[in-house]
Amino acid sequence: MKITLLAVSSLDGFITRGNDPDIYKWTSREDQASFFQHIEKAQLIFMGAKTYEHAKHLMKHKRGRTRVVFTHSPERYSSERIPDVLEFTKKTPRAVVALYEKRGINRALVVGGQKINSLFLKQKLISELLLTVEPFLFGSGKKLCIDEGRFQMNLQSIKKINKKGTFLLNYSITSS
Repeated sequence: MKITLLAVSSLDGFITRGNDPDIYKWTSREDQASFFQHIEKAQLIFMGAKTYEHAKHLMKHKRGRTRVVFTHSPERYSSERIPDVLEFTKKTPRAVVALYEKRGINRALVVGGQKINSLFLKQKLISELLLTVEPFLFGSGKKLCIDEGRFQMNLQSIKKINKKGTFLLNYSITSS
């Protein structure tokens, strides 16, 4: 399965501004449009519970697109579950990916925070990184991932998406 990590960061590598998880306060309209285009096309989306909690009011559920939320307590979300549309699990990313591969899904997005990004990277499941870099320096916040080793990437493309200097970088992950 080809799994794309979709993220946005400041120039100094933070995916949050300090402790504020609300990226919509600082990301550009162009990044948000690109993000939601990728979401709209996706059949399978992985995220962590914190990302889900923060973004669930923005989600539009539809048949043919499954969101899988990784959580230590899937039973907590039993009333929110929509079979094959919104699922909650405490299985490992590798186990969940194998399950969906058996169902014929061959592409997925990871749109989580630092923990879920790290889990997928650690298990060597990410094959592509689509990273929007916004022209801000925050000095503090959460990084894209927790130190999970070294990952070699090859730049596939760079696209300037606005006049302020926001760039969309596309990398393939070649090794770890």
